[in-house]
Amino acid sequence: MMSAKKLKEVSAMVKYCSQCGRQVQRGTIYCTGCGAVIGSPPPHANPLPRDNPVFPFIGNANRSEHGRQEASFEKQGIQTVHVACKVLNIEVLSAESEKIRIEWDETSSWGLTAEQRGDCLQLDERDYLGFHSFGDFFNINQRKELRIELPKEYNGILILETETGSISIRDITTEGRIEFKTTVGNIRAKNLKTNSYFRADTQAGGMDISYIDSAECFSVAGGVGQITMSGVRSDKIEVSSSGLVDCRYIYAETSISINGSTGEVRCSIDDVAENFTAQCQSSGGYCNLPDTSGNGPKALHVSTSLGNIDVRFRNARPRLS
Repeated sequence: MMSAKKLKEVSAMVKYCSQCGRQVQRGTIYCTGCGAVIGSPPPHANPLPRDNPVFPFIGNANRSEHGRQEASFEKQGIQTVHVACKVLNIEVLSAESEKIRIEWDETSSWGLTAEQRGDCLQLDERDYLGFHSFGDFFNINQRKELRIELPKEYNGILILETETGSISIRDITTEGRIEFKTTVGNIRAKNLKTNSYFRADTQAGGMDISYIDSAECFSVAGGVGQITMSGVRSDKIEVSSSGLVDCRYIYAETSISINGSTGEVRCSIDDVAENFTAQCQSSGGYCNLPDTSGNGPKALHVSTSLGNIDVRFRNARPRLS
């Protein structure tokens, strides 16, 4: 028989894992069965790998189980549709409907609040976490989509604001003003008519604007992106940009002002040169017009710091429908 002293020594050499009950040898740091810590490991030691490791739950910032959402509002009593968001691509179009209908992408960390406040339909983003992830701003796949369908009879104001998203709008006729603003997104507008003014601003995106009738003032301001305009009709036209400005078949009742800053200006005007008192200035490039020319009732001012200026008249006078 084993003496009591010997039995005590053997027992001291045997240990059992408190997690899985497996027998382990004395001095063992990690259980060979489940990887649990048996003793106090040295600072440089790593636990043995487990078949099903458990990772801590950090949060739901990137979860997106909620999917597509929608809502509708009666157009009666709504005079303004205002969207104010940061990471949102916005699309607006006309539809055969008696209601204002909206659709958007809802996630567990981000959503949209749409509510009528007086005569204004206000759409604001709802960020559950209180911040936007880095990818929201720089990964186009992380940007959310908002679609607004306006009834053909909607005659109110339309204001769209987003920071990193794009804005796309088409086939809208309204009595109210139309305003777009984005920081680094692109703006696309086609087939719009307003009896008020039209304004679009972007700092780092481009613009593609075609077939716009604005009864008062058409105004666009861009940063480093290209501005392309075609078929614009307005009382007066104002354009400013640091990038290329390409205007085709534009017409104004009273004045046209284009400031290309460091970019090039190319423009064709649906009018005759005799209708304008023109000024053309380019300190670092050339201009195909004299510095000052004409004595007409309309004002034409085109300027750029470093780019070239090329202005053509198409000797046509289209009417605003």
